[in-house]
Amino acid sequence: QMLKKQLFFSMITAIIFTGINAYLQKITGYDLFGSEPYSSTRLSTMSGNAMVGYNIAFIMLPVVLILADKILIRKVTNINKLIYFLFVIFAISIVLISGDRAAFILALFGLGLSALLYKKFRKYIVHLFILAVTSITILILAIPQMYERHILETYSQLSKISESPHILSLKNGIKVFQTSPVSGVGSKNFRYTL
Repeated sequence: QMLKKQLFFSMITAIIFTGINAYLQKITGYDLFGSEPYSSTRLSTMSGNAMVGYNIAFIMLPVVLILADKILIRKVTNINKLIYFLFVIFAISIVLISGDRAAFILALFGLGLSALLYKKFRKYIVHLFILAVTSITILILAIPQMYERHILETYSQLSKISESPHILSLKNGIKVFQTSPVSGVGSKNFRYTL
């Protein structure tokens, strides 16, 4: 039980530290150690890669579920419920401002699926959905770079999706599967099959 609490608090500490670093990069253009962000639209971790969104999305889900469960328990005081709720909003906002669209969708999908599958959350699903849509809309409209990254760039890339390397790889994989669906073609023969 003690180990679970230590793990939980270490995850919260990691989220807070990374969140402070992310917001500092967004506001000042530099992280806690004086390094610049990965790019103008994506924030970086302390190691310099653009994985802030993914790091927080993976750590955030169990922490947010535990805190949401605590919010729904009546024994918790209202001030603690408010603190937990603000922390959940803080964690989601870090993923949003990181500029990592896939991590943001991953986080929303994980939280949405959890809300649907966890019985205690089902009665709050409409409230949570309205709150999420409102918060995301306000953040995206308030910060022009986020609007550009999450809306305009996504739309631009979706309009050219048939030319993307991901779709070409998928099409090639389907062709190879049609050639040898059971045994495959082997790692070195992939090029020759196409």
